[in-house]
Amino acid sequence: MKQNLLVFLSFLLSGFITSCVNQDNFPVGNIMDCDAEKLSSNKKHFIANQDSSFFFDGGKKQSNIEAHSGKYSAYTTPGSKAFALGFKLKYLKADSYFKISVWRKSKDGKGALVVSAKNSKNYYTASINAVEKRKDGWEKLEMEIFIPPLDFGENTFSFYAWNNSSDTVYFDDFKIERLPVKTILFIMSSL
Repeated sequence: MKQNLLVFLSFLLSGFITSCVNQDNFPVGNIMDCDAEKLSSNKKHFIANQDSSFFFDGGKKQSNIEAHSGKYSAYTTPGSKAFALGFKLKYLKADSYFKISVWRKSKDGKGALVVSAKNSKNYYTASINAVEKRKDGWEKLEMEIFIPPLDFGENTFSFYAWNNSSDTVYFDDFKIERLPVKTILFIMSSL
């Protein structure tokens, strides 16, 4: 009888512990991208290419004026319409690596790729320098980022395109890829 009670309590305790642990909802090897072609039924969000249950913000900014691929891109203007293709990931574990990219087209070479914690004072990084340029004016922004162990309870991160220009910026083909953990080797030398 005591043994059955002990097994039952162990089972109950393990169930309680695992129910309190939030699972990482974007495992290593996962890729999520958005080509700005498909909209949700309310037209507020872009639908991710791989999985129609994932959405990117800014669907109302869909435009057929410019496109890197397909027929559409996200049209952004300074001020309240400066953000597009936003994607939130919750329950990220510390020591996570990502590769993020987006294509932009602007008259002044501005427009940024951003990753931010819910509280941007805890984590914020942006890329404004193009790694690839096409003759038609489209430029690729790309960065690899590391989500460090944070001591302030952050586990929700936003990935998005930001118009930091005083003019219109188009964004297209936003891509987020979860990379395997990287091993960093530090070599100490005596000088």
